[in-house]
Order: sequence, then structure tokens, then C-alpha cells
Amino acid sequence: MLTPTIGQIPVGLALNEDYFGRTIYNENFPFDKSPKPASELGREGGDWAKWLNKATGGSEFRSGFIDINPDKTDFIFETLSGGAGRFALRGTKSITSLISGNWDELEPREIPFARVFYGQPSKYTNQYDYYEKQVLVNQLAEEAKAGIISGKERSTVLKMAAINKAVASNLRKYKKLEDAASNIKDPEKKEARLNQLERMRYAEIARFQKLYEKLNIDDIK
Repeated sequence: MLTPTIGQIPVGLALNEDYFGRTIYNENFPFDKSPKPASELGREGGDWAKWLNKATGGSEFRSGFIDINPDKTDFIFETLSGGAGRFALRGTKSITSLISGNWDELEPREIPFARVFYGQPSKYTNQYDYYEKQVLVNQLAEEAKAGIISGKERSTVLKMAAINKAVASNLRKYKKLEDAASNIKDPEKKEARLNQLERMRYAEIARFQKLYEKLNIDDIK
């Protein structure tokens, strides 16, 4: 939590764990005699990485000159952009068309960032900013319960803590649903379901952020 945003990237990748305790990327087994290329280990939306690996001399069994685990790239973009970045890389056709120069194959909806990012300002959808504030709200709630914070501020903190608890519960639920959706075989149905859950997740984060701002929680800390 104390690591600045830019420092979260190498720390998270080294530990293979994001702010929510989720693994960032899949890895080969340590003693695998025929390890898969990194581009083959992506969980979803990683066909652009497979294409890039094959275009630089690799295959589904061997690494090319450029072999990237797409989940690592998603994590980097998501950290720097507050979440919007991962959608720039989710669309296979858009990335491969941009790299190969086949611009005529692109449709407007497939161009990264052409769609509005869920209708929420980025300051409300930055999940790492949300996590830091969530920790603070938990700490303030403990102080309120212990009597360190009293009066009107105590009521404000407990109100924020109740929303915090509800949002955290919903995010855990959406995470389980996202895990289940990753197993959907039909690519279009899988992407549609993941995007739906992503919208719901960011709506919850925005709900927390807006109330945090409205209640002026920073003034209490």
C-alpha cells in the first residue's frame, strides 16, 4: 500500500499479486520439461500476444523474439491508467491490425479507448486509489469504535465504513463471477460477460469514491 503507483508495477509483478491479493499472471511449473511460451499463458484476451510471438519466429510451443505474457501487460496498463488501460489490449483484432498495418480491418468499436470508459471520470474508477482509501476508512472506523473519533465525524466515518463494507463484499462476488466467466468457451460471450462484470465492478468503486468525496473523509484524517 505504501509503494507509489509507479513502484507498484515491479513489486506486483515480482510477487505475482495485485492490490486485491489476486495472482496477476499464470506461470509454467518450475520443472516443466516443455514450458509454454509466455504468450500462451494468458487467461483471456491474449491472442495479440500469441500473434506477436509467432510473427517474431515463435510458435505455440516455443518463444519468439518477442514473447509477452498478456496478463502482465494488462496489469501495467491497469495500474497506470486506473483500469481503462487493460481494455486497450483486450481486443485481439484491434492490436493485430494495428501492428500489421491492416487498418482497414478495424471497426470504430474496436479502436482502443474509442468507447467511453463506463461513463465514469477516471478519478472515480482508479482501483488502486480506491484500495488506499478503503484501508484508511477501515482504520478510521476502528478509531471511531474506540472513541478516538467522536461526534459528527464519528457518524460520518461509520456511514462511510458501512458503504465500504458493502462495496468490498460486492467486489469479492464479482471476482468469483469473473473467474467463472473466464471459462466460457465462446469468445464473444466470454468478452461480453467479462465486460459486464467489469462495468459492475467499476460502478461499485465509483460509488465508494463519490461518497468518500461527498463526506470529505480526507478532512477527517
